[in-house]
Amino acid sequence: MRTTAWLVALFAGIALLGTAAPQLELVEVRYEFGEVVDGIYVMQTFTITNTGDEVLRFTEEPIGRIEDPPSLCPCVEGTLPARTLEPGGSLEMLVTFESTGYAGQELTLLAEIHSNDPQNPIVNARLKGAVLPREAHQGSAYQLYRGLRLVVDLREPDALEDGKIVGSMNIPYAELPELLDTLPKDIVYYLYDDDGSKAAEAAQKMQDAGFIGAMSISGGLVGWWDAVGDLLFQRPDGQAPTPPSGTPHTGRYATTPNRVLRSYNLIVDIRTEESFAEGHIPGALHMPAEEVLAWAAQVPGLDQLPSNADVKIWVVDDGTGDACRLAEELQAEGFTTALSVLGGFEQWELRYESW
Repeated sequence: MRTTAWLVALFAGIALLGTAAPQLELVEVRYEFGEVVDGIYVMQTFTITNTGDEVLRFTEEPIGRIEDPPSLCPCVEGTLPARTLEPGGSLEMLVTFESTGYAGQELTLLAEIHSNDPQNPIVNARLKGAVLPREAHQGSAYQLYRGLRLVVDLREPDALEDGKIVGSMNIPYAELPELLDTLPKDIVYYLYDDDGSKAAEAAQKMQDAGFIGAMSISGGLVGWWDAVGDLLFQRPDGQAPTPPSGTPHTGRYATTPNRVLRSYNLIVDIRTEESFAEGHIPGALHMPAEEVLAWAAQVPGLDQLPSNADVKIWVVDDGTGDACRLAEELQAEGFTTALSVLGGFEQWELRYESW
């Protein structure tokens, strides 16, 4: 009798061990974001709990999809803070939706969670809502980032008094190596100096460091003037610049001024000086809102661009709507490519790093 009881207990224990497993449970399975304008970044946190009695393991990163019609959607991203979850534990998964390009659509979006839960190896977190069209004078932070081209002036600061390309940022050649670790690698850099010699060296160094979008402007400022004259070339005092002189140099990773002008952004930040100092979009110019129209009128050639040039003016505010008003006024004054960043600087900061 004792032997029989012992065997029953043994087999019962083995059976219990055999049923031990992780179990993934979503506290909320769907978030309805209502209506957003095309270009707004949607964010929602979902709580995942392991209600099983074994460690829950996430077997891959969440996969973004559109439910109907079924398709993969890189616009949806799920971010897990850990790859495992102990029994009884919980974690927060951030799910984001980049709405740029989905105007006029009602969507149900999925973030597929893959795990070792034997009963439900795939569980979906859902976002549902509608994307409305934006106004003609509005652009999204996503659009700006995808087309971002940072123009870098490698000369010493005192040389800028003789003139520079409008919208360029100053990083002296000697300081560039120590800043490489702080610069994003997934955007395009156009580098220039007086004649293109140091810019060619800098482009090579950046390419070697993994900046595959780093290029020098062929011939530097000499090459710029030879190709397009004083277009976007301006002195800080507003006086006419003196044509640069010297022998133009080029390099292995070089591009022409005309090619630079095919996709060029002038970013104007009209927030307060304090806000701008705390963080801003790389390459942005800071000025009060009331000065923007006069500034645009004084930039050489900005109102009469060559047919093959695409120079956009992006106006950034803190979400007050002033940038929208200015973009409309700029368009009315003939600067037809002017855009405001929809949602202001906050929409940039939600997605990308600021400087």
